[in-house]
Amino acid sequence: MSEKELKLGSGNSAASLFSMLPADGAKTGTTYKPKYKSSLLAGGIAAGYTMEGIRAEFEVFYSNLGVDGSDYKASAGGADAPDNAKKFGKKTGLTEADTANATGINDGFKSIVAMVNAYYDVDLSEIPVTPYVGAGVGVSRTTFVGNSHYKLAYQAKAGVSYAVTPEIKVYGGYRYFGMYGAEFKDSVMKHTTAATPPVVTEEKVVLQQDGLYGTLGVHGIEAGVMFHF
Repeated sequence: MSEKELKLGSGNSAASLFSMLPADGAKTGTTYKPKYKSSLLAGGIAAGYTMEGIRAEFEVFYSNLGVDGSDYKASAGGADAPDNAKKFGKKTGLTEADTANATGINDGFKSIVAMVNAYYDVDLSEIPVTPYVGAGVGVSRTTFVGNSHYKLAYQAKAGVSYAVTPEIKVYGGYRYFGMYGAEFKDSVMKHTTAATPPVVTEEKVVLQQDGLYGTLGVHGIEAGVMFHF
């Protein structure tokens, strides 16, 4: 995904957050605009009913949209430091040693999703390949910046299935998965004092992740096996 700004606050009054040190010269003190990438650690299970080319199902799956830190360095021209892409703060030039200001860690979006889906299978008569299109709606429990959030979820699919036997099909195709609502209330930022041992206190804030028309979405490829009973 392309860079999308993460902001502090709600609506048009939201303020910019900033990439934290240590970082290379291209990132230090810049507006925090994380890029996200899909993880291979994802999967799900579904059960449903088929009739006359129409399928309906209930699906539960796990989705992991991580932060892409491939272009972050430990210093100008230094070693790769992808974890720096996860660190953000409330003012320009903030470092982890600056205890007067809150900092946050963005580990991306980890979601457990329940969906109701409907599909249309295109009958190609004598050949064992069946194109399909589908759509679904449901709810996502998404962990983001230290808290869990419930969001309306939706998806669209298109692909083909192949009948290995009358009871078993393998399938593969395209999936677009999205969540509606780019504001995340009670997200956790932290203050860490310079005391020994350090004292950590939490600050609950509203974060707003820029997205298309208030939605967050990801394109992906899916594959699996269907069993017909």
